[in-house]
Amino acid sequence: MYIKHKWFYASVFMLLVLTDLVFARQVQTAHLGSPLHILENPGGINAIAFSMDGKILVSASYDWPRGTNPATSAKDCESKSTLSIWDIKNDKLLHRIPIGTKIQSFAISPDSRIIASSNQAYYPSRQQDKIQSDVRIWDLESGKLKHTIHHYPSNDSGLAFSPDGETLAVGDSINGGERGQVIFLYDIKTWKQKNVLKGFEGGHISQIAFSPDGTLIAAESVAGEVGIADLSIWDVRTTRRLRYYSGDDMKTTPFGPMFFLDNDVLVWGELSLDLKAPKGKFVSFFEDEEMTSIGLYSKGGKLMLFLNRNKPDILELWDVSQNKSEKRWQGIGKNCNPYNPKACYSMNNKLLAIGDNHGKINVWLLR
Repeated sequence: MYIKHKWFYASVFMLLVLTDLVFARQVQTAHLGSPLHILENPGGINAIAFSMDGKILVSASYDWPRGTNPATSAKDCESKSTLSIWDIKNDKLLHRIPIGTKIQSFAISPDSRIIASSNQAYYPSRQQDKIQSDVRIWDLESGKLKHTIHHYPSNDSGLAFSPDGETLAVGDSINGGERGQVIFLYDIKTWKQKNVLKGFEGGHISQIAFSPDGTLIAAESVAGEVGIADLSIWDVRTTRRLRYYSGDDMKTTPFGPMFFLDNDVLVWGELSLDLKAPKGKFVSFFEDEEMTSIGLYSKGGKLMLFLNRNKPDILELWDVSQNKSEKRWQGIGKNCNPYNPKACYSMNNKLLAIGDNHGKINVWLLR
């Protein structure tokens, strides 16, 4: 009789535990509803970003004729691009700047005064396609060109300002790529080269990120048509490469932006790297689902936003410290590419902006 009672109480206890786990795993799902702002652009969105203070949204768009595919051949890159600057609070277009070439990427300075855009143009010839590249510095308030840095061509060159706003890092190539890729560091006061980071194994430098204290640079380099990505970590002061991760060894290519949670943790797509560990390895935030990071949700670095590549209409708020989902939003739409989302998030005013291939940017307030 005692044994029967023992198993009865044990069964009840296990049932309560399982019930508690089931309810604990139920994550609240909210619908985004109608966008707070809808921003129209001349063509499909290539990149978007909020200023550090959250007051300005900048977008780069292709000016392709509607109904054409800009990625069908290199010659299509002759088409013009446009840089648009929006006052997001007042829903007002401040400047629309015709670039005249393809905008590969851009970066906004921490003080929200200037924009650096990496541009590339193809000039077809009978022998081969010639490429001309430059980095242009724009005054955000007036929309006027302040300076131009001429450099060798590098597909999808990454750009990044240092946290103190005194340095611009530019992904570049030596002798048109024949001697490899480099990162040039420019002094924004004089626009003279301060230093150079060398030693990349190959491919173009597609993403650059500074650590919050400005002492480290993480750079993603992508080689070949397969798009296998490598990662290098550099000491800015000594220009010494501290770590190198081969895409072939990782057996995966992360999707999404690259940024530092803090000075010791780097996020690369759906992966995280603890730089304090002597032989740090990348760890995925998720086991089963394919997720793409959009960016931080909290300045403390505990909460992040992810898109599910299998369910691109779902936005996930993830607690990194607890490794669990906090909230979900539904209603993003199907125009956002989950493998390469043109999305950004402003921590200052909790705004999420997502651009599509038709030139429309929807801006939601996440509650």
